[in-house]
Amino acid sequence: MSSLKNNLRWVERFSYVNLAIGLAEIIAGVILFLINSEFQDYGQFYDDCEECFTLLILIGIFFVLLGALGIYAQRVKSNNSMSIYNIGIILLMLFIGGSIIVIILLQVQLSQFKDDIYCTEEDLMIELSTAYNAGKKLLCSSKCSCNADQSNFPPQIYQSFSVSKKGANKLNECQDYIKRIDTQFPFGYENKQLENFVSLLKTSEEKFNCSGFCSTNSYYVFRDMNDGTPVDGQDCKVEFLNYISKSVLTTTILISIVTIYIIIISYFSLRIIFSQEKTNNEGYYKNSDQIQLPQINKLNNDKTISQNQEKNQNNLK
Repeated sequence: MSSLKNNLRWVERFSYVNLAIGLAEIIAGVILFLINSEFQDYGQFYDDCEECFTLLILIGIFFVLLGALGIYAQRVKSNNSMSIYNIGIILLMLFIGGSIIVIILLQVQLSQFKDDIYCTEEDLMIELSTAYNAGKKLLCSSKCSCNADQSNFPPQIYQSFSVSKKGANKLNECQDYIKRIDTQFPFGYENKQLENFVSLLKTSEEKFNCSGFCSTNSYYVFRDMNDGTPVDGQDCKVEFLNYISKSVLTTTILISIVTIYIIIISYFSLRIIFSQEKTNNEGYYKNSDQIQLPQINKLNNDKTISQNQEKNQNNLK
């Protein structure tokens, strides 16, 4: 068997694998979307994770299309389809390379956020820490009395609260809480952005039973403060960055595995593209290898015409 034919057989085998990998990546991307949908309040962080999941799904779709094209090209011996397949493999390799760069940049950004232990260097960390401290200062103050259950709090903390039975149970129940938080910032924010900060902090407290941002607190501020006591020493910044890092890491591992695989199939595609046998054949397949239905139909038509002529001659006799 010639080297070109052997490589083309490998292309067909890899095409079936491409279909399986593509479907698996699409399913994995959708599952990650569903699992992390409850963290949409994380704003920029969720958007970054969403980009990773979207890349995973797009790569999966690309694999499915290439798999189907490779199988079709080999079955019908189509030079044009095989050319498109090989070009697609090279483009996919470039696309995955770009995806890896995006993920690396995201990992670097997350690392910088983690390294900003005291929320004094990265703008977003400073803003979230300021929003948390402003919310803590407002809740249970004279400007926003709270309905705190005395049994849930140490005496020294409960005594510092401004308590009322009609008071707020969490920050967003305080009247004009956004405007009051905004005064704690050195410059103004749009209400929507501050609402996103509050939503992020609320989601963190609810999902991780934490309180504080670049700090720890003994009671909840953004979720119902009577829900119980936060886990001791659990900083919300650390918890939600760790969670996002795990999601990004999962995507990174999947794309890294695919990268190794795409390098292997790209090797076979390049061997086929630059094959001397392909040049000699003026294509991937010899004319005799290709399915030529039109020619078969022509032969059938010629045979029918010949039979009709013989029948007419016999009738004349």
